[in-house]
Amino acid sequence: MNGADGEPRRAGGHGPRFTIGYAGSIYIDRDPTVLFRALRRVVDAHGLGPDDIAVELIGRVEQFRGTPVRELARRAGVSEHVH
Repeated sequence: MNGADGEPRRAGGHGPRFTIGYAGSIYIDRDPTVLFRALRRVVDAHGLGPDDIAVELIGRVEQFRGTPVRELARRAGVSEHVH
C-alpha cells in the first residue's frame, strides 16, 4: 500500500521520473501547500524539471478549504510538476 523506490536516485539524473503519489482525500488540516513548497525547494536546489520529479494526486483532491489544488500548486511555482 505504501512504498518507496528501493535505490537512491541522483538529483538531475537521467531515467524515469521520480513520482510522489498521494491517493486519498484532502481534508481537515492536510494542506498540500506544505508539500508544494518543499517540492519547489527540491526543484530549485537540484535544477529539476517536470520530467525529473512530479506529484500525482489521485482521489478527492480537487480543493483545499475552497481553493483549487491547481491554484495552490501555481502559487508555489510547481504547477507543471503536479498532476
